[in-house]
Amino acid sequence: MALLLAARGPVSGDYLRDWFPVLALLGIGGGLAFPSLAVVAMAGTSPSDAGLASGLLNTTGQVGAALGLAVLATVSTNRTGELIAQGQTTAAALSGGYHLAWAIGAGLAIASIVLAVTLVKSNVAPSAETLVDEEVEEACG
Repeated sequence: MALLLAARGPVSGDYLRDWFPVLALLGIGGGLAFPSLAVVAMAGTSPSDAGLASGLLNTTGQVGAALGLAVLATVSTNRTGELIAQGQTTAAALSGGYHLAWAIGAGLAIASIVLAVTLVKSNVAPSAETLVDEEVEEACG
């Protein structure tokens, strides 16, 4: 949500009115999401593999962030150059480049959520009532 709001930010906006709420949402969302994702990623590992899984999680997070930043910065720079070539002011062109990068970032985040919801299987333990029912069925045969 915060990336979509950032993609609509005005060229000459007020910090407190236009940018602080977006940045606060981004910080709160990341602060809530990243620890939860780490718990989900580590949930299926055995104690002997926990160190390896944790290292892999942290490494892929760092590499993914660096690669994502490089790609989005390149897209933003190219878009800014195009807009300057079309005669827009530097501020408007920079804003247009950043808006495109934030919109792409939002699209990638939404795609990631959709993939996670469809691909990650739940490991919900059966309720005690279900277990009792299954034992009764087995005993009655």
